[in-house]
Amino acid sequence: MALNRRDAIKMAAAVPALMQLNIAHAENTSTPNKKAATAEEQVKSLEEKLASLKRLNATAEENKKIAIDLCTRLFNEKDTSVIDKYIVEDYIQHSPTAPSGRAGIHARVGELFAAYPKLHIDIRQVISEGNLVALHYIWRFKPEDRGMAIVDILRIEGGKVREHWDVVQEIPDPAKSANRNGMF
Repeated sequence: MALNRRDAIKMAAAVPALMQLNIAHAENTSTPNKKAATAEEQVKSLEEKLASLKRLNATAEENKKIAIDLCTRLFNEKDTSVIDKYIVEDYIQHSPTAPSGRAGIHARVGELFAAYPKLHIDIRQVISEGNLVALHYIWRFKPEDRGMAIVDILRIEGGKVREHWDVVQEIPDPAKSANRNGMF
């Protein structure tokens, strides 16, 4: 049974109450042998659902690590070997600034690194649910730049990025901002 993370967390929180209700129901409506079997079946079902939740959380955490390692090594260390390690050949790109496919990424980052050798990112937030990871970070072409606020969304399957979306916004002059909260 595939669960999304939100539903699985709700279900895990409800496990003790469900177990009590199911056992109480079995005690009131069944013969002794059937009561035990029903309670055992319910416990087994809940244990399976909890195991599914743990797998989902483990996958989300693994995907977070992959996304962080990919982006940090690629953009900060200029280690292009991570493209082959973490991105599938037929990768789907939704950003209008880059082509689809692994070869397209190699070409695009080659251009970026040649033009901006001091390009650097500073990851501020990472959110992961199932096979999706969102990274919120500051992108600077040069250390003195104010930078851009970027959210990358990666779809990761089998330990490799299959699809990418991004949202990019220049970080405004704080004196011109409508509030003092900042973007991070």
